[in-house]
Amino acid sequence: MDDLPKPESFLRRHGLALALVAVCLVPYLPSAAYPFVNWDDPEHVYRNPALQDGRPLAERLYPRHLGYPMPLTMLSYQLEHWLLGSKPLAWSDGALFHCTNLVLFFGILLAAYRLLLRIVSPQLAVLVLALFATHPLLVEPVCWVTGRKDLLATLFVLLATDAFVGLLRGGRWPSLVGALLAGLAALASKPSGALLLLLWPALYWIERRRERTAPLGLARPLAVWLTITAGSIAVIAIGYLGNKAVGGVASAPSVLDVLRRAWWALGFHCRLWLLPVDLRARYMVSPSGLDGYDVLAALVVAALCWVFWRRRTLSAPLSWAVALFVAAYAPVANLLPLTRYLADSYMLLPSLALALALALLLRRLLASVGPVRMISALFVVGLLALYLLIGTDQRRVWASSQALWLQTMRHHPTSPNACRMLGHAFNEQQLPLRAARVYLRCVRLFGSEDFANNLAISYLLAGQQDEARRWFLEVLRHRPNDRRALKYLRQLGPAGRIKPAAPASSERTPVAPAGDAGGQSARGAER
Repeated sequence: MDDLPKPESFLRRHGLALALVAVCLVPYLPSAAYPFVNWDDPEHVYRNPALQDGRPLAERLYPRHLGYPMPLTMLSYQLEHWLLGSKPLAWSDGALFHCTNLVLFFGILLAAYRLLLRIVSPQLAVLVLALFATHPLLVEPVCWVTGRKDLLATLFVLLATDAFVGLLRGGRWPSLVGALLAGLAALASKPSGALLLLLWPALYWIERRRERTAPLGLARPLAVWLTITAGSIAVIAIGYLGNKAVGGVASAPSVLDVLRRAWWALGFHCRLWLLPVDLRARYMVSPSGLDGYDVLAALVVAALCWVFWRRRTLSAPLSWAVALFVAAYAPVANLLPLTRYLADSYMLLPSLALALALALLLRRLLASVGPVRMISALFVVGLLALYLLIGTDQRRVWASSQALWLQTMRHHPTSPNACRMLGHAFNEQQLPLRAARVYLRCVRLFGSEDFANNLAISYLLAGQQDEARRWFLEVLRHRPNDRRALKYLRQLGPAGRIKPAAPASSERTPVAPAGDAGGQSARGAER
């Protein structure tokens, strides 16, 4: 009996991966204290009318103003709202919501590691996990409360795929039920969960090639796939109609234009992964002439075609990487033209596939001897350190609305929307004089027509009624019948008889009503 090999303990087998997950979570811990930002967080969470008591169940599960159904994501927000006492939420109440995002990120890392163990060795799985978890593109969905839908969808896609592969490899009812429930949960988190329709058939083909001696059964996997298909068709149809109703589907003059933008976006997103610098919340760019992104997209497509053409290179792990990337990127490839088609969060799940492909490339180098192995190890360490450095800087961007829009304006100084949203951020934090200074800069850059009302309300909140009157009159110069300006001018009284204002000893004043000084957020959701 003493000669029998002792089974490895759980910590010995997976301790390194668990330690890595803990290390990767540490840089994100400060985000647990972040407030909301005034970009889509108002519509999704703290000013979402669907979270108010007394709303119909259908409206709670599918708020039409968000464009597409995500009932599980909405339920998570409602649960947090209930834990906070169902009180009206303010911009500063984001801590619990950010903590939930961190918990979901932790779950994603564990689910990714479990799935990777089905594909590669534990040592290589740790390397893939490190390349994935430290990548700066993950900062947006983790540190942005509205990124919750991407986190939930990714978590359940990974769990559903793990259960599906277990079913293919001889699993019984637990695997069947797990794949079905997790797949439906992914669809209920975000319609992009429909990527399982592409991923699972590819994995069936991969597993069939791997298990040549024992043909795989088809009945149960097919039943699960057909169920997910039916759910996907329903979700996509409802989402498309909802997007169209709120203007989330961008008008495209032709099919060629759609394909052109999708091709360009592929190169753009792959560049973000290969060179994650100049990351920002809003990418206000579009393709013009032929540029480097088109070339990069051509290289990516050529690499995919080459892998499939040369069957000998299509090992099981590489097949997994290709299948996961194609399936995960297809829903966000802008083939259904959207108003926001460039985003860091779109690369959350594709990043895992790219990390797997990179780790497979590095495996041979790390397995070599001599200086090649040393140089490869130093490259990996340097790359991870660079990822952590860039990610730390990017996390600061999501620490406040001001930081978010200041960074956007640095990259897009000619954007009136970014300028306006920066002013809105100060008004929301009850700093109307600072908001007014921002709006004055917007006026100098873009003219007074679109910012006069914001300035008037800001000065009114600050108690500077003479300035408020001046800018309400400016509003009437552009729009003589503006009801809001007329209402406030009547409240201020005739010229020379302005009602006395409360002493403005401090810049902090009651927050503006939604829609007055800019309580509304930029409608930048990815719909």
